[in-house]
Amino acid sequence: MVTSIRTLRSALVFAALSAILLGVPAASFAAMKLSFDLKSGSHVADVANIVVQVTGSTDVDQVQFYVDDKLEATVPGVPYQFGWDTIKTTEGSHVIKAVATDDSGNTASASISLIVDNDLSLGGAVLARKASEALQQGDLDGARRWARRAVKADSGELQALMVLASLDARSHNYTQAVARLQGNPGLDKSADALEALSTYKMHVALDPANVRDVVQLVKSATQMLQQAANLRISADQPNTVAIGDEYLNSGRPAQAVQAYRNVSSSDLPPLDLAVKIALAEVLNHQYVPARTLMDNERNHKQDSSALRAVYGLCLLRQHLVSQAGAMVAADAAKGVPASMVIASYAALQEGHSQEANDMASAAVAAIPDAGDTNFALAMGATLSIIREQSLTRAIVGDPLQPGPYLVYASQLALLAGQQQPAIAQGIATFCRSLDPGALSPRLLEGLLAVDQHNLEQGKALLNATSLSFPAMPDLFYSMSAYCTAAQLGGASTQFLAKAAKLDRTDFGMDLPPQPAEAIRYLFLTKHYRPGFFLSLKTLAVTGTGQSVKMP
Repeated sequence: MVTSIRTLRSALVFAALSAILLGVPAASFAAMKLSFDLKSGSHVADVANIVVQVTGSTDVDQVQFYVDDKLEATVPGVPYQFGWDTIKTTEGSHVIKAVATDDSGNTASASISLIVDNDLSLGGAVLARKASEALQQGDLDGARRWARRAVKADSGELQALMVLASLDARSHNYTQAVARLQGNPGLDKSADALEALSTYKMHVALDPANVRDVVQLVKSATQMLQQAANLRISADQPNTVAIGDEYLNSGRPAQAVQAYRNVSSSDLPPLDLAVKIALAEVLNHQYVPARTLMDNERNHKQDSSALRAVYGLCLLRQHLVSQAGAMVAADAAKGVPASMVIASYAALQEGHSQEANDMASAAVAAIPDAGDTNFALAMGATLSIIREQSLTRAIVGDPLQPGPYLVYASQLALLAGQQQPAIAQGIATFCRSLDPGALSPRLLEGLLAVDQHNLEQGKALLNATSLSFPAMPDLFYSMSAYCTAAQLGGASTQFLAKAAKLDRTDFGMDLPPQPAEAIRYLFLTKHYRPGFFLSLKTLAVTGTGQSVKMP
């Protein structure tokens, strides 16, 4: 018995000495303890921060966290914590266990019971409403929390998904925003959701990584935008201005004119309505009735900066550039955004690039997300990065206006790469479908075909265009480019002379152009007739409160 006691005592002494020699505190495992910051029975929601404190040892290798015996996280160093996404689990009680392991492989553990309560009993609709309210108040974290709860309560809750998609878009994650809304059962009944999804799809379409699919994506997005407008039109009372606005905003100016006329058939409608009728007429290429209406209003002392801006747009589209600039000069100097857009267009046409840039920059500063302000800046900007960013914003801001697409297609066509010209051709064809009465999309289609050595196709397109637009300088210039490519020197010179006779300032050139030169000059350098436009959104802003220096 004495011998056994002595043997045990010697073993303990040896173990203690070994621990000291190895630098390991005696009985370190026995002293290692874990404790949670939260108390057992606490209620948690959303992403709960689970924190564990480890005491009694400085040699902890890792701490593993388990939820209901399922490993959720392994944390190698302090702080020992993990974010438990309670939205992904069920409501009610759950056991959280933490297991610490030291360098020698010894372990210690502790557990608590927590109660998940994400207010799901309120229902998806109530939670979604809270998410929307938080978003409107600028509480982005709150909006995300309430929206995630709403989707947990009802996976198809469209209002909550729209909040989450909006938050995705703020982080430029447009692909995720599209995925949240695409295919939702209630999508076809919500104009707001369709319009939001259309915007996100436009961003995805314009991502350079998706250039091969850009035409298909853009068509899908614009169809959704018109579908949204149709829903609103169906919901509106008949013979209201709102119906005309929906038609105009969705790229259907002819229907807009009729809808506005249904509100007032008078030759002298109220001034605000006259502005909208005139804008719709101009965008529908009906310049004579538009000018007649505006002259009638002005002769009866009914005038406004908005009416003058639309008048300037009409003059500009008729290529009366100096008159257009003079029409809006005073209003542009006062900082009226629509007038600054027209002033920028006019300055660009007259070769005053810095003035065009300054005017367009001021207009964008006043209305940053409008398509027309950004299109003016995309053409007039002196920095290439500003041009590219503004062109994207112009297309997203007004995806049913052909002008920005024409510039975008021209840029693609002149890039190196076998796929780009074919894609540009598809965009030009799409532009013609958006605005059948416009000349520029047809010219770009023809020039692109000629530039790709499809001479017969290009000839057919340009000849068909000449039937609808028999005497336009840019048409003759384009036909001169075709003849150059077809090695018809005499005809090429003759067409160039016809163009110069109509507009010597812009087409008084010595040598006929090659097709690529014609594309660059018409759409990227001179912007001769790229589809200038104004939006109701910009016309509604009467001033910025800042004076702007005119050229």
